[in-house]
Amino acid sequence: FWEFDKSDLENKFNNKKNIRWGIEYSEIKENYKKTKEFLNIKNDINENIDNLLSDAEWKKLQNEYNFKFASTFYTKGDNYEKFISIKKNQILNSSNIKLMLNTTLKHISLNSKKDKVNSINLIDSKNKNLEFVCKDLVIAAGCFENNKILIKLKTQNKLDVESLGKYITFHPSLNIGIISIEGKNFINKKNIDDLNKIFYLKSKTFDTNGEFNCGISITPQNKNIYVAKEVLNEIEFLKKLLRNRKYLNLIKCGLKFCTSINLIKYLIYKYKIYFTNIKKIDVSLVFEHIAEYENYIDLKNDGVSLKINNLLSDKNLNYLKDSIQDNQIKFKQIFNNFKVGDTNISKIKFETNNHHHGGTIIQTEFQKGVVDKNLKFQDISNLYISGSSTFPNSSIYNPTFTIIAMSLRLSNHILSKYVKPPQTKEN
Repeated sequence: FWEFDKSDLENKFNNKKNIRWGIEYSEIKENYKKTKEFLNIKNDINENIDNLLSDAEWKKLQNEYNFKFASTFYTKGDNYEKFISIKKNQILNSSNIKLMLNTTLKHISLNSKKDKVNSINLIDSKNKNLEFVCKDLVIAAGCFENNKILIKLKTQNKLDVESLGKYITFHPSLNIGIISIEGKNFINKKNIDDLNKIFYLKSKTFDTNGEFNCGISITPQNKNIYVAKEVLNEIEFLKKLLRNRKYLNLIKCGLKFCTSINLIKYLIYKYKIYFTNIKKIDVSLVFEHIAEYENYIDLKNDGVSLKINNLLSDKNLNYLKDSIQDNQIKFKQIFNNFKVGDTNISKIKFETNNHHHGGTIIQTEFQKGVVDKNLKFQDISNLYISGSSTFPNSSIYNPTFTIIAMSLRLSNHILSKYVKPPQTKEN
């Protein structure tokens, strides 16, 4: 769970505050706190990270970089499983939520003035048509699907939404080198956990006036260690019995597992994970894909397939070139065994990390968008968009935490339209 930096939302360039999101960073910080409460995330990060390599190298690294920490709460399987179980039960037992799975959105019907959603039509798993009348409609179908739905709505109703599908950005990264570990030194399981908690290093000197964000991820090259899927399924089943306090079944199934060959397979698997020596660390640059109007998403003529343009601009490439050189020089000075990677800009191929943003971005006084700061769709009074499609820029951090924070912010805004705040004694 990564929090965006202040510079992601408030661009320092030309002293124009809020040029990117039109939302104060302090408000997002407040929603990050609410998100932790909603997810029941405790402060599970120990920022006193042990020395991973030699003391001298680690000290130099700390002098050159600020470390970015993030919660690892749900990297442990039990926490995630419990969360899913609790939230699922809350939905299923709610008196005002109807959950329908395996449905497809067929059509959004607007009124005659094209300024309000009247109803939506769905097709269920039995191919039956269902119609729902809406007070408010929130589309939260993922970045690409949000765009796809709204582009169809725009085409069918001839809406004037100029920026729809524009400013598509990705979450790119690029390997810039490898640290080799010589002799008897190696990275153990605890060190790997510690590295995963840090994940991003921010250069203390590299600055582009808030227009471009970049960071370093350091990842041990772990050998691919596998165990049969049925073994892991048995382990998960035993954990589930323990969580649900079904102790008789746990004892019965546990004894069966302990007397099978699967126990030996699992112990060998765990031994390999904890004691496999890691001799190399990948050093990658995670950088901001600067939002450009020319980067877009659109529907092809078949009305189903997507056409996506996601090139890096010359400005983006120039910032990228400078940041690659800056960080490679730093790592070469810190680690004698740092091998510089081949990063020829003209032949560059970057990993997009499956995180995409934009297309329905927030409008500000400096930039045309599709939704206002409360995520309401342009000129339609009761249509809202939720998700990373509303992000005007990509940051360098995983977007999930910010998606949830913005969704909670949206839910409170919609709720405030119908529920009056409690009266105080003074009132």
